[in-house]
Amino acid sequence: MIMDGVTPKQAIRDMWQDVAIHSRAKPYLIEAICSNDTLHKERLKQRVRGIQIRNLTGKVVMWHEVSYDRYLAIKSIFEQVQGKCLHLDSANNLKNNISSAIQFIGDQADPRE
Repeated sequence: MIMDGVTPKQAIRDMWQDVAIHSRAKPYLIEAICSNDTLHKERLKQRVRGIQIRNLTGKVVMWHEVSYDRYLAIKSIFEQVQGKCLHLDSANNLKNNISSAIQFIGDQADPRE
């Protein structure tokens, strides 16, 4: 199961883990951070996701982009991840991060599956 999103509270992460288990999917927890604040700020500034959503009136609008100030606010309430988790740093080499993620999942896979 892949759930991509910012989940600053452990209770939310626990909920996603429960969804995976009840769906008979194996959850793998991977936390991605960017240790280089200057790089992270620049990435947020340049990022345009172009996500369209329907608001409460049914009108299609563009989802807001995340500002650096919003990132700092979320970071200030972020609870440490509990349980087995791979921590990846997006300031590192992408190929190495992908290899680490594949190995992490492979190491936890049930050989009977």
